[in-house]
Amino acid sequence: MTERADLDDLLQPDDGREDAASPSPTRRRSLIAVGGVLIAAGLVAGAWAVLGAGGGAPLALATPGASSPAAGPSPSGTLVDSATPAESASPSTDPSAAPEAAAPPADAPVAAPTIPVFEADTVTVSCPDERESTVPLIFRWSSDGAERAWIGIATSDASVQPFAEVPLTTDGYADIAYACRDADQVYTLTVQGSGGTTSSTVAVSRASS
Repeated sequence: MTERADLDDLLQPDDGREDAASPSPTRRRSLIAVGGVLIAAGLVAGAWAVLGAGGGAPLALATPGASSPAAGPSPSGTLVDSATPAESASPSTDPSAAPEAAAPPADAPVAAPTIPVFEADTVTVSCPDERESTVPLIFRWSSDGAERAWIGIATSDASVQPFAEVPLTTDGYADIAYACRDADQVYTLTVQGSGGTTSSTVAVSRASS
């Protein structure tokens, strides 16, 4: 009977005595918190060790609620501000630049051709007694800016009353003769170009007998 009573005493918990080996709920929570901190610290230290062995940059831990920065390092190490827009290329507006010279108007008038030289080998002709005779004449002339030329007798515009169409320049034209029946005569060279016509006249007279 004594042995059974002792066994019942061992199996029967003592409600008035707190088991020293069993931790209280408050102490259990403290132990769990400390254990969690130690585990987190171990993970962070392991990550730093891995990144340091690989030569890479340390891993930044993301903080809840923090926004990403507006600027960050570029691949070359230069700080780039993403909030500053790139400068746009624009043409130079230098006020000192000289303006281009204005082109002459397309409808500018064209100058009329000129006759620098028009002359006969003589201006006085000696005729024989017979009034039906003729004396040859030699003419020389030159022109500038002309496209056509005419020579005429007894006219002021050879293009209207031509004796013949002639070269623009010559050192000796001998197709015209002086008629001795005339006391005097005029010979005209007229040239024509884009700017109009120009005439020059030579007067030849018969010498008195």
